[in-house]
Amino acid sequence: MFRQSIVVVRAPALVEESGSAAAQRDWGNAVRTPYGQCNVQPRVTAETEGATGISTAAEWVLHRRGILDLLPTDRVEYDGMTLEVIGVAKKWPRSSGGWHHTEAILSVQSLFAGSSGVDAITAARNAASGGASRKWSPV
Repeated sequence: MFRQSIVVVRAPALVEESGSAAAQRDWGNAVRTPYGQCNVQPRVTAETEGATGISTAAEWVLHRRGILDLLPTDRVEYDGMTLEVIGVAKKWPRSSGGWHHTEAILSVQSLFAGSSGVDAITAARNAASGGASRKWSPV
């Protein structure tokens, strides 16, 4: 079950001119820490259409055997995605003592601006591949 790998990305807080920590993070100076013995599974996906286009949001559940050093301000890299940590990671104890696993909820969002539905996905696919693809049709 725990056969996947992730990378935890931890960035220091930016410092304001007053010397206090800012809410923003300095992702250019982030520390990347790889972890094995993980299991990452999709949880839920939602799509919404707004004035600027189609937005998709997906949540994933991360399990890692034993302890995982993960903060709500961290990011997780997995399978080519950069995911945000939602809330505090939960540590699950063993009945015999120690920790069985750590569980966290992760989220990723994408926006297809200025288009809608299949047209937006087709345009994004064309941009990524450098060529035109046929528009999907049920017929």
